[in-house]
Amino acid sequence: MRGRHGSTLIELMVTMAIMAIVAAVVTLATRSAAATADPEVDIVQARRRALASGRAVTVVIHSHDRRAPVTLLPDGGIVADSGLGLHRLTGVVPR
Repeated sequence: MRGRHGSTLIELMVTMAIMAIVAAVVTLATRSAAATADPEVDIVQARRRALASGRAVTVVIHSHDRRAPVTLLPDGGIVADSGLGLHRLTGVVPR
């Protein structure tokens, strides 16, 4: 009997499926890390979701080594801890 050379179609399909799963995990991990890197971007995106859906949206931002929930209201307002120093209407820290 001769030695087998090459790969079967099933082996190639399994390899491609594993690579797709790894790529999806890396993409999701990178996206979530990038989303939490800038709290102002998270607040702007949450405000857009609140305005579009007509419901309050809450995000958790990291500020001064602590986690703080920020709720964006459907009317564009913000409910947040006053210690964060966020402007009530814009959601940014005054400079």
